[in-house]
Amino acid sequence: MWNLSITPMEEAYLEEICDDLIMQQKRGISDCAMLIHYYTPEGTPPMEKAKSQCRVYDRFRERLDAAGARHGVLVQSTLGHIYPPTEKHPFQQVVSLVAGTEHDVYKPYDKTQLVGTTFTPTVCPYDKGFHNYIREQMRELAGHKPSVIMIDDDVGLVYRTGIKGCACPLHMAEFNRRAGTNMTREDLIGRIFSGKPEDERYRQIYLDTQRDGIVSAVKAMREGIDSVDPTIQGAVSIAANYCEFTEDIADAFAGKGNPRIARFNNGAYGAAGARFFTKNAARAAMQRETLRGKIDVFLAETDTCPHN
Repeated sequence: MWNLSITPMEEAYLEEICDDLIMQQKRGISDCAMLIHYYTPEGTPPMEKAKSQCRVYDRFRERLDAAGARHGVLVQSTLGHIYPPTEKHPFQQVVSLVAGTEHDVYKPYDKTQLVGTTFTPTVCPYDKGFHNYIREQMRELAGHKPSVIMIDDDVGLVYRTGIKGCACPLHMAEFNRRAGTNMTREDLIGRIFSGKPEDERYRQIYLDTQRDGIVSAVKAMREGIDSVDPTIQGAVSIAANYCEFTEDIADAFAGKGNPRIARFNNGAYGAAGARFFTKNAARAAMQRETLRGKIDVFLAETDTCPHN
């Protein structure tokens, strides 16, 4: 069974949290505690986030290991998710295909001010410097012996409202190389949304560059894990109703010989009423149908914390 219990790593409440997680596993409520980490880059040079967070993880790991409880890590932010970074980093930011602007809102960290996946400053996954950074974070994490590592649904570009993918210099250069053109972002957006059959070739090349950028970053993450322990199970989260490149991301991150695992977006976070349950259930059903035969194990978004 795969029933993961996503849990904030609040060090001040370590004993209470661990007691609860151990109880869950003894009673069959869940079978693996997933402690939350955040690796979105901040600062120049970027802070070594994995080192500081793994020091806390080690305290949880020791307590859970002593009780025979299984544990892993959800890396809830890699490209950019939930909390905006407080300082700019040296990597290429995503440039909105629609607006032509970077999402570069930096402000002091405030846990009460959530910023959704849509609007958070986002790293372009094509950036080789970011590959080096995130590879090292995953290498550090793998050395602390999680049984499973999951990445979240910020590993995506096209689904983000108001963005529709990345048109930064890296993406535009790769698009023009593949297409044999010299388009600007404005030229490209006209082709993407023209609806004309003759522009379908450009739409597909654009989507291919979005997918290949994301997959290249995920492969760098997996390389970091494999350099320590290639048997660690990798799992991914599904991005949006149409499952942006989920099967490719799952293939890249699972690990050699491991099943492809993907988590639905069906958590009801802060829902205003019971009617929102059907919306989330419908989205999960759409995701399952879209990925039928492409994923080995589907997971519900069982965040028992809860985050509400």
